[in-house]
Amino acid sequence: MAPEQATGSSAGDAATDVYALGALLVLTATGRPPRGEGEPAEVLYRIAHEEPRLDSVPDGLRPLVTACLAREPAARPTPAEIRELAGAGGWFGDRLPPAVLADIGARTAYAGSIGVRRHTAQAPGPARPTRRALLAGAAALAVAGAGGAAWWAVKDDSGPVGGPAPKPSRSSPSRDTGGAPQPLWTYRGDLSDKVYVPALPFGDLVLAAGSDEGTVIGIDAKSGTARWTARAGVGSAPIPCAGAVVQPTDEPDGRLAVIEAADGRTWISGPLGLDPRRMLLPIIGSSDRLVIVMGHAPGADPATPPEELDRGLVAYDVKDRKVIWRRSLGRSPARIGHMSGDDRYAVLLETDAVTAYRTATGKPLWRRELSTDHTYVDPFTGDARRAIATDHRTVVISGRGCLVLDIATGRTVWSVDPEEAEQGLREEQKGRTNYGAATIDGDELFMAFLGREMWVVKRGTRKRARKGTSWRWKSTVPLAPPPAMPPYPAGKYLFPPLAETADLAAIAVDPRTMKTAWTYTMPSEPTGAIRYMADKNRLYISRGTTLTVLPLNGA
Repeated sequence: MAPEQATGSSAGDAATDVYALGALLVLTATGRPPRGEGEPAEVLYRIAHEEPRLDSVPDGLRPLVTACLAREPAARPTPAEIRELAGAGGWFGDRLPPAVLADIGARTAYAGSIGVRRHTAQAPGPARPTRRALLAGAAALAVAGAGGAAWWAVKDDSGPVGGPAPKPSRSSPSRDTGGAPQPLWTYRGDLSDKVYVPALPFGDLVLAAGSDEGTVIGIDAKSGTARWTARAGVGSAPIPCAGAVVQPTDEPDGRLAVIEAADGRTWISGPLGLDPRRMLLPIIGSSDRLVIVMGHAPGADPATPPEELDRGLVAYDVKDRKVIWRRSLGRSPARIGHMSGDDRYAVLLETDAVTAYRTATGKPLWRRELSTDHTYVDPFTGDARRAIATDHRTVVISGRGCLVLDIATGRTVWSVDPEEAEQGLREEQKGRTNYGAATIDGDELFMAFLGREMWVVKRGTRKRARKGTSWRWKSTVPLAPPPAMPPYPAGKYLFPPLAETADLAAIAVDPRTMKTAWTYTMPSEPTGAIRYMADKNRLYISRGTTLTVLPLNGA
């Protein structure tokens, strides 16, 4: 919708069509609308009164997009001028740009890391909640007894479920009751703003993706100064494994690029026997020594669409430098898959199914079909708007509804259908993705709801996990649209996923009381995607091209 349509001054004409083209280009290039997401009234206000955010649009496309999104209709180019601006060449190639991959990565809720995420020489310190594995746990979810989405929230004293969030207030106790710890150090400059994991701790080094594709920077964990820079592979989402980070290459035989964490040395794997180039994120899972790669049958014409090709999974042992198993998959138009699990089970979430495998052998254990009725499927990626989280006992699939499965057998533990989940919601809230990805801690599940709240419920039932109001936390700033990353456990806190427009960079929530402990603002980066990673008693926060490290032991 163009500004003149948002204000009611025009019903639409050729200029509004040009504006729609610009908005579509931004969505295609970055995975986000030019003025963000959120409640319809909020988006309409931004369209009418704010400038579009084009930071993540590739440089070669930005002049065209800027012209198409001009506020004044007369300032927008004509179709002939658009052809001239666009030129004959295309910057898309055969894949979407890193910004789209970052958004996809966010929605997988850390999906991709099977097993322990920390890569330090020392044993990690205690943390609550624990993170026993995983990828979605990266990798992006109800009435006490019975009912629908208003279920968990029926008639309690904390206000209506899914109601409007209160106005942000710096003096409100819910925003800042203790004050954030001072940063240990801040690194600014040549970092990528297109990845979903901010930093990867490896003992006395921290690895972060650089601004150039395929680049990784080794940063001294004590001082925050760069020790080395290396470049290998493509993309901006290095995957930690076996004391190194792994990235895909553009080779049609699936070779992987590996950068050793200790000194930045690089090497290239042997061929994997599958073509990963049609996948947006070919490496869908990792453990302490394995990476799992998804791709298509090699040798096909580059113009062949993915739905006409057989797919496969390959598990590659980075330490021993060899393929240990491979499995065939059916054909699908989807260009992404999400995997979560531990050293026993690897659970693959696809658009229309969830399948469990033995991590060590790739043996299929069970498969559950998933309905796509009334579920948003991205037209560019073929990916359903769902997230997955697992631990050693449970699989949690969240989206419009919530499905909890036994990881060993695939049987349903409990579920909430989308229609049931919408009971008690306002009409304008129906049809949306309701639940964010889950963080599993013992017998409790923590998850965001409607981008406004965070709930804690029992793993084994559809009931609230706490009495009184300690089962529910309300945010004063917008949370990332579900299904986003799960609440991130670090130290003794949970850090809910915040929206790009939030004026805070972190909110520390005490999971025992579900109250805000402190908040942190990053003055140099007031907006932009926020990513967290923790190591022992440190929280790494990245926003834009800034990486900040907060101590958590005394906070």
